[in-house]
Amino acid sequence: MSSRSSIPTQGLVDAHVHLRETSGLDCAASAGIRALRDAGFRQNVDRGIITRSAEDGGPVVVSSGWALHSHGGYGSTFGVSIATPARIPAEILRLKLAGAAIIKAMASGMVSFKHPGQVTAGGFSGEELAFIVAEAAAQGLGVMAHANGEAAIIAAATAGVRSIEHGFFMTERALDLMASKSIFWVPTIGALRRATGPSAK
Repeated sequence: MSSRSSIPTQGLVDAHVHLRETSGLDCAASAGIRALRDAGFRQNVDRGIITRSAEDGGPVVVSSGWALHSHGGYGSTFGVSIATPARIPAEILRLKLAGAAIIKAMASGMVSFKHPGQVTAGGFSGEELAFIVAEAAAQGLGVMAHANGEAAIIAAATAGVRSIEHGFFMTERALDLMASKSIFWVPTIGALRRATGPSAK
């Protein structure tokens, strides 16, 4: 997707969506959203990042294209598996060439619906996250990190990501670290509520 450096001064901003079709931009525009961040979707690997721009009358879009996740870990719906750290530079370059304006990395699994209070397995290690951040920076890109649970949030923040996505089971210790490094938090409470609501059963 395309991105614009000039963000509208009026209107709503949605900092975490997953766009599957360009029609999603029409829905966002009708809801008064003027700018959004697309956190990626797996099918964009094969068909290319959606390339509709704000000049078409839709919202300004900052897209990750698709996410990077550790081999065998959570994230196959949203991105590609990274079997070894050696693959990271090439995948980040491929994302940049496809039009990504930010890199999405999975630092943890998801909130468990079967075991309340727990997070499912998955996520890059702290060292891998730091490598991803460094390689993204070399391409002029920041990193948004899917991270749940204190350990994953702290690992992502220590690595220098730009934002923590979801951040369930956030702690004051993690928040203090994020604040000291000017990392912002994008909680997605509405999405979790919908996933666990009556319509999801």
